[in-house]
Amino acid sequence: KFTTAVVSWVTVGALIRYAPRIMQLPSIAETNERLKAEITQRKETERMLRESQERLHAILSGTRSIVWTTDPHGGFASHQISWERYTGQTWNEYEDFGWADAIHEEDLPELRRRWQTSLETGEKHQATFRLWHAPSKAYRACIAEAVPVRNDDGSIRDRKSTRLNSSHSS
Repeated sequence: KFTTAVVSWVTVGALIRYAPRIMQLPSIAETNERLKAEITQRKETERMLRESQERLHAILSGTRSIVWTTDPHGGFASHQISWERYTGQTWNEYEDFGWADAIHEEDLPELRRRWQTSLETGEKHQATFRLWHAPSKAYRACIAEAVPVRNDDGSIRDRKSTRLNSSHSS
């Protein structure tokens, strides 16, 4: 009985000491309401992201321009619908640095030099070169503009981030 009494008094002491803090904790109902609001906000953000991705896909699928994405070293980072449509290369052919096979061999050294300069300076650049056009089975002149995508700290994003936009001329 003595032990039970001591434990009871210790419990009362702890309750007196910690009761004000415990009383300040949000109720389960308040916590549930906050969680519901966060879930609603997250669902809305996910919906907006999906819509944005769908718009981007529609733009990339519908444009006559070639839009592609590389890593900072120039290797293709993801599947590129417009590149395939224009050059006839499959993803397995142009993945990483296979895209260089679609550039006229005389133009490739200058294109690579400009790319390297862009990497070193972090600035966008334009280049003119001849790109294989599968439907006509001939090279066609292209003007490309490389635009680096940056992280919050200003560094150029790695894999799957640097965008190159180009439009072709006949």
